[in-house]
Amino acid sequence: MTETEMEFELVAGCYDVMPNDLLSKLMHSNMVEAGPPKFTEEDYMFAEKLSKATTKEEKKKVMETYFAPDWILDQVLCSEIMEVNDKDKIMAGSTDAGDVSYITAFAQITAATWPIGTAAHTWKATASSGSGIGLNAMMFASKTMAGTVYDLLKDTSLINQAKKEFKKSKGEFEYVSPYDEI
Repeated sequence: MTETEMEFELVAGCYDVMPNDLLSKLMHSNMVEAGPPKFTEEDYMFAEKLSKATTKEEKKKVMETYFAPDWILDQVLCSEIMEVNDKDKIMAGSTDAGDVSYITAFAQITAATWPIGTAAHTWKATASSGSGIGLNAMMFASKTMAGTVYDLLKDTSLINQAKKEFKKSKGEFEYVSPYDEI
């Protein structure tokens, strides 16, 4: 009636993450089998230096976004394997992994590449990721992923079970990229 016209530009669009419980449990068991990262004394000293630039309140705020327990704030690096159940919780930030999880069965892990409480996209995260801390954590992550792939290839019934769970979780829903809708 008003003859109003409009234009829009889609600047972002991503789905939430739909984890596959079977794959998540399998990855966790491979985390346990790989064992936690083996940080060196040099790694701990570097982490201490980086951590001094962050207050305990800032660390707490960051760790709450990962649903981490409060006791973790007394540590400088995480050298334990923790099972985190974040299903039905909302994590701050965005990831295109959510879109992937609506296309195929999906699981992910988190590896401690930074001192506890380090915010993403900061100079401290960059410095830590490129240090022995990052290398040790990525070796842990790669062992976990390789072990998970090995388990899936060794017992292909797990793949079929993950596919079945995926189909049940998504139901009749069909993924459409937000960019395809325009």
